[in-house]
Amino acid sequence: MSEFQGLVISVTGKGFLDHESGEVDRIASEISDVREVTDGPVVVCVGGGDYHDEIQTNRLASDRDGMFRSLINAARLIGVIGSDAIGFSGIPAETLRDITDTDINHPLNLATGTRFYDWQPGALDLLKSRGEEGLLVAGGGVGHPFVRTDLSGSLWAASILENPSDKVAYLKSMEHERLTLSGRPPEESVTALKRTDYVTARNLGLPILDPTAWPILEGNGLVTLMYKEGRPSSIMDAIDGISGTRIEVDAEVSF
Repeated sequence: MSEFQGLVISVTGKGFLDHESGEVDRIASEISDVREVTDGPVVVCVGGGDYHDEIQTNRLASDRDGMFRSLINAARLIGVIGSDAIGFSGIPAETLRDITDTDINHPLNLATGTRFYDWQPGALDLLKSRGEEGLLVAGGGVGHPFVRTDLSGSLWAASILENPSDKVAYLKSMEHERLTLSGRPPEESVTALKRTDYVTARNLGLPILDPTAWPILEGNGLVTLMYKEGRPSSIMDAIDGISGTRIEVDAEVSF
């Protein structure tokens, strides 16, 4: 078993719209492996994926479109994982219902017919009631524009933290195997970071988290694990410390 009593995994959703890429199946397989070694609930926060902000010139419209695309991606992932996955929408239930009920051809209706709980019906309580078997796939962020998946991921990580002594990790993807001080890929630099603390990471200006997530993760003593996006087994490797970069409250910086 891993050292963690709960995990929140952020996935960008890239490749989800391409049914030939196999990305949804790959992520679902990795999640299955992670659940086997985690003694607690697992939350997967899904992003908008191949959606690009430049498609919309209006930031508000752009972010709203991105939130709905993340819900479609979440529904596709749930469809592969199966019925034991709980679906959660950060978008208010009445807004989601208005859109999906009035348009039978809406992409979310066409995905899997997944029921998405909002916070009020008790998605968190349902997740915790399933103990180490609990799995929740979240789409739609926090239901508000102008913030990124990091905020919803950090809020979920803080929410599933049952006891101060428990270890809960937030996993976020990056382009390289490890973070580097120089900003270059690790294979070009000797400054690839294996482990650091939040204060050092912040002082160095490392591109780790959206500013809204920093105080939540650091303030609750949560661990952040950065993993390489798109590489098979990279999530498990980050959990096991084989690759990726680990950020926590108290840690000796190591390369």
